[in-house]
Amino acid sequence: MLAEPLLAAFSLQMAPPYAEHGRHLAVSQYRVAGKDSWPWASWAAAALAGQSAVDEAWQLAPHAQALQTHSGAVVHARSHAGHEQGTGPGEVE
Repeated sequence: MLAEPLLAAFSLQMAPPYAEHGRHLAVSQYRVAGKDSWPWASWAAAALAGQSAVDEAWQLAPHAQALQTHSGAVVHARSHAGHEQGTGPGEVE
């Protein structure tokens, strides 16, 4: 899949408009793909966490991880969101 590297290119941008556009793309595509699409749920959670929408990422990440427990994007999103929220390692499964 080429979607993840292309979305990551947006999040790596230091210019806020580009990063925000990448977040919007990931979240809107997740909505189009549906709640059972683990790749898009994972990428949306990662995009949210990367753009400081940690509460939204924290809420979406467990759903994405339930769909695919080995998704690296969602594990990263949960870790990032947990760190930003100040939770300890015991909070991240």
